[in-house]
Amino acid sequence: MGVEILRRKEERLVRECQDKENRIEGLERKVVLYQENAQGWTQRVWVVEERSRQTKELLVARSAELAEAQAFLSTTDNLSGEEAGIVRDLNENMYQVAADLTEEWEKFESLHSTGPMGVDPTSQPCTPPTTRIRWV
Repeated sequence: MGVEILRRKEERLVRECQDKENRIEGLERKVVLYQENAQGWTQRVWVVEERSRQTKELLVARSAELAEAQAFLSTTDNLSGEEAGIVRDLNENMYQVAADLTEEWEKFESLHSTGPMGVDPTSQPCTPPTTRIRWV
């Protein structure tokens, strides 16, 4: 009778161990999925931070341009009506070219979806060639 009790306890403990091992394997799979998800978010954060840095740089540049332009806005113009019309036409043409370039650039970027400044965030860094150029 004592042996039978021990055998049943052993079987119960073996089942418990198998259940625990299955639980551990399931949790390990979840950990891998969470790590992959975190890596994806890390890459997304990098892209957003890089775009933010570029936007801040652009803001600084545009702010400087605006400050320069405002210096001219406060002065009175001594242009004739014809000269003012030529300048107005030129400004309109420049604005249209800028708008067209922006539109084409956005189309280009949508076709070539890479990270900031054309860098694919999933790619490996470029390594220099190992061969040397020999000059004759």
